[in-house]
Amino acid sequence: MLAALTFAGCNSTATERSADESESAKLIGLLRSGDFQAIEQQMDASLRDGATEPTLAKMQALFPEGPPTSRKTIGYHSLRSGSQLNSEVITEYGFNDTTWVVTNVRIRKENAPVVVGFHATGLTRSLEETNRFTFAGKPFWNDCMAVLTLACGGLVLYAFVLCIRTPLRKKWRWLLFTLLGVCQLSFNWQTSQFGFRLFWIAIPPANASRVDYAPWYLFAGVPLGALIFLAKRRDLQLQAEAASRGLAN
Repeated sequence: MLAALTFAGCNSTATERSADESESAKLIGLLRSGDFQAIEQQMDASLRDGATEPTLAKMQALFPEGPPTSRKTIGYHSLRSGSQLNSEVITEYGFNDTTWVVTNVRIRKENAPVVVGFHATGLTRSLEETNRFTFAGKPFWNDCMAVLTLACGGLVLYAFVLCIRTPLRKKWRWLLFTLLGVCQLSFNWQTSQFGFRLFWIAIPPANASRVDYAPWYLFAGVPLGALIFLAKRRDLQLQAEAASRGLAN
């Protein structure tokens, strides 16, 4: 739940976002007060079963007594389809810098708001601290992936700069081609888990990214364009020189 973000689009208004955040806070208030019946009444029928109340009780137990010392929305995503708006609100509650609870509330709005997802996760550190980019305490595979990503990016940058400095015909095509990568190795920096896509094209083939407070991901592919350019560079240079002499004559 902490790393996944359900909706890629975000096309709600500021007013709708504020209303969704207020609805999320209201539901968490009901959870903390133990008013499970009120929450169930707003849930989609597919979520209501005999295990709903025990599950809500486990979520309630994650929250310490007393008001939170901090509360911030760390993720908001929405997707509109006709008159229906699906929203996801991810909120982090902090309690005296010792306990954090991250809640994920998904709401479907058409007429009245309907809860289609309701989760809570307890943490001993803030999500920002948990998922920060650091080498401290990381296994060997993190170092390997960092080196591989930098090496891939460095090779592409080297080929790109060399292409700029090399006299070529149709240089702009080769500049774009040096940035081309195929296949993709992905790596979750927090969990040290790998992923692989065989049929994948990326420009550039190496990068790092994160969404909101989710873990950092490193990506590295085969720098096919850079490798082909470096292998053919001498021949391409000779062809350009021959064409230039032909024009001069």
